[in-house]
Amino acid sequence: VRQEESSSASGSPGARAGSAVWFGESDNDVIAYGGVGLATNTSTNVSIGETVWRLEIDSATWRNAHVLPDEHTGRTPGMRFGAATWVTRSGLRFMFGGSGTDSGGDPTTSGGLLSDTWVLEEVASPGGGNASDGNTSTLRWTLVSDDHDGGASKYDAWSVHSGLGQLASANHPGARVGAVTWTVRDKLFLFGGFGYGAPVPGRNGELVSGARGYLAD
Repeated sequence: VRQEESSSASGSPGARAGSAVWFGESDNDVIAYGGVGLATNTSTNVSIGETVWRLEIDSATWRNAHVLPDEHTGRTPGMRFGAATWVTRSGLRFMFGGSGTDSGGDPTTSGGLLSDTWVLEEVASPGGGNASDGNTSTLRWTLVSDDHDGGASKYDAWSVHSGLGQLASANHPGARVGAVTWTVRDKLFLFGGFGYGAPVPGRNGELVSGARGYLAD
């Protein structure tokens, strides 16, 4: 796919690695968030991104998406790269962890490894009508699970589990970057990455099975 200038003033995303990527509601639509690299194709400084971009494949056109914060907390995810992603059968786009700053963190600090979970979903445009009008695309972030301390600037949390194959509401995977995910029927599986399966960071060999609610709606 060729990269062309967007119809928006912000151009198109610059070269980057580790973006969170999902397909949109059609096979012609790709959504990308964050990553480490150049903010736009005219940038010269390397940074961690927090912009949501949409690519229309047929026209090879990037657009800067219009995104709303969580309607209950007013928060959005902090800048990050290497987050794990998956999509439910009904089209909800999930994002877990990565490396960067969380939504309550100080963007001037180096941040750390994250363990928060977010959903990015299509919503009606604030002015009414369709969610996508050809120039802007209205999406909303929803915070599903914070960084496991009840605060807004927690990094490097380690895994909590009650034993192999045992379900518990307190279970959660530790903070990590570069994990992979796949789905089998009503289960989500998350494996590996670099992070905190234990209190000491390192290459992670955990295999975590997600709750049904993360896949079925």
